[in-house]
Amino acid sequence: MDSYSYKFLIKYKGCVLSSVNFSYIAGFWRRSFAFLIDLLLVGGFCWSTIQLLSKFMYPFPVISIFVGYAFVILYFGLLNSHLHSGQTFGKQLLKIRVTDTYGQDLAVIPSLLRSAILFAPSCLMSLSGYFSILLLTELFDLLLVCLQILIIYFYVFNRRNRRSIHDFIAGSMVINLQKDDEEQKVPEMWTKHKIFAALIMLVCVGTGLSSFNVFNRENAAEVKQLKGSQPEIIHVKQISEKEQGSETQFILFDVQINDRAKLNNSFFAQEFLDHLQSLDPQLINHSNNISILLSTRLQFGLASSIDLNMYSVKKTQQGLKVVEEISTVNF
Repeated sequence: MDSYSYKFLIKYKGCVLSSVNFSYIAGFWRRSFAFLIDLLLVGGFCWSTIQLLSKFMYPFPVISIFVGYAFVILYFGLLNSHLHSGQTFGKQLLKIRVTDTYGQDLAVIPSLLRSAILFAPSCLMSLSGYFSILLLTELFDLLLVCLQILIIYFYVFNRRNRRSIHDFIAGSMVINLQKDDEEQKVPEMWTKHKIFAALIMLVCVGTGLSSFNVFNRENAAEVKQLKGSQPEIIHVKQISEKEQGSETQFILFDVQINDRAKLNNSFFAQEFLDHLQSLDPQLINHSNNISILLSTRLQFGLASSIDLNMYSVKKTQQGLKVVEEISTVNF
């Protein structure tokens, strides 16, 4: 038997089972190092883009998310297709390539779909913060988390063919470069992987659903009136949580702005508080502890940047004043 044939045969309960040695399937470490090289290249470009163009990107954070996502999809999708022999630069160095399940070059559309699924969790993780309804935010986050877990599970534990969710949908596999043109078919996956993956998803979904009622959704809706008061404001979200056994209510206003210079500007935070008080005087009373989180947030592809400043509201003889609790922190 050659290297593309059965390695050995065993009999079990009257059925013939086979263990196959498909040497052309790219191994875990080779694929991982190739992927790491590509991540460094693409991530470096995305980070440089944020640093150079952040001034223009801050007013349009959602557009930046989708443009960065599209860039990542195009890089991996086009290079992994027949246009570049199924090889990104990392795969070229590690001598592996993406093909269809018969060892032929992958078409452009399946390759783009493959990349879109693979990078959705990492490139779209910031998008949920712009949903006006908290339930949609939670559902979207849960969807991305489940997708990421499935991708990792099959990539690590599906040892026979190393295919994951994005490969199943796109009809692809990753192989070593071969010197001959012999037709290569994908090995069968161990069937119990589907059962294990389903159990993992049930645990993940159950955990996610059980945490949906942590915050009071009635007070978590977007405060649209505050957007028009200060042009720098992009997004405002109010999140409330009541302390058990007490009338004290903790209220956080998450205020995303498009000007990083305003983060440590207490006058800007005070202006926001004054507008808030004029819109809803009953909100600010002795039983409420109010904090204001000012932030600038950007994501472009595989790179993201967050700057935060926290203010608390204190009562003084001159009235309500903001006090800086945490100076600018960058992530």
